[in-house]
Amino acid sequence: MKFLKLLLGIVLAAGLQASSIGALAQGGGEKALTSYIGCVPDPLPSVPAEPTYQLVAAGIIGFDRVYVWRHACYSNPTQSVILIRVLPHIPDLTLLTGSLISAIQDGNNVGPFNLLQHTRDVDGYTGWLDQPRTFILAQTNSIPRLLEENEAFKLLFMTGGAAASLDIPSKASTLPVYGNVIEFYNTASMHYFITASPQEAAFVDLGGAGPNWQRTGLGFKVWMTPAGGGMPVCRFYGTPGVGPNSHFYSALPNECAGTASDPGWTYEGTAFYANYLYQDGVNVCPASSRTVYRLYNNGFAQNNSNHRYTTDYDVATSMVTTGWSFEGPTMCVPR
Repeated sequence: MKFLKLLLGIVLAAGLQASSIGALAQGGGEKALTSYIGCVPDPLPSVPAEPTYQLVAAGIIGFDRVYVWRHACYSNPTQSVILIRVLPHIPDLTLLTGSLISAIQDGNNVGPFNLLQHTRDVDGYTGWLDQPRTFILAQTNSIPRLLEENEAFKLLFMTGGAAASLDIPSKASTLPVYGNVIEFYNTASMHYFITASPQEAAFVDLGGAGPNWQRTGLGFKVWMTPAGGGMPVCRFYGTPGVGPNSHFYSALPNECAGTASDPGWTYEGTAFYANYLYQDGVNVCPASSRTVYRLYNNGFAQNNSNHRYTTDYDVATSMVTTGWSFEGPTMCVPR
């Protein structure tokens, strides 16, 4: 596995007369995130539970901990980003436009990164727009998918003569081999939603995704790492103001690529891992796996598309009787 080092220099300016990114944001007004990032939608998707990592010697530079989230852009890899948030918030933090943000991979500098415009959120943190759960954003224009989730990397925060480092392990090294998909149903929109993230499921339970979501009690087992088996299952969300208020999942690379090229859908990353359907040239799953069936509500004309994913064939056939279209087997998951 390649080891990725991200060197991030943050200047805490005291008495310096310079145009800060924060000042630009507050003076120029809030700008649409999409005017800077071609992949991440505006507003930035909320992350219900960010991984927390302790900084080494963090007290030297005034940080207690850091939240890090990686967004590998499927449709436009050069727009892959890393989002960073520091705690506790530092009201007087000034990020100068000349701050050093570069990346080193295999001993080679493959940057630079760009620190993009930001504002302070309602909690006083440095973040995007007016959302309470937002992050500082850095972007690479040189190396596609530099921030792939299966790459470990290092953060180095520097101010004056002080520095603090932070090792971020690869996603694969911190996840269990198996996970469980949890299904939700919205009694108002009559949409279904699935997630393999316990944190996201808890977020939905608490109303974070809006009202009327209820667990159906159904779901299925999946792989959470590529080492566990299968191919990445891409996850898309309808682009706000363009696409449906719904999610879409697929284990087929061609289908993922086709959906990524549709402006009505925005790539959100890998949801989990699953196997292809094909065995001996037949569109079936091997005996060691379970078949996931996909159903469609035929809501395209109303921009209200929604899909349901289930391993229960009886559930699938009952959905057809209510007007849903049976799209057949779509992926194979572990038993």
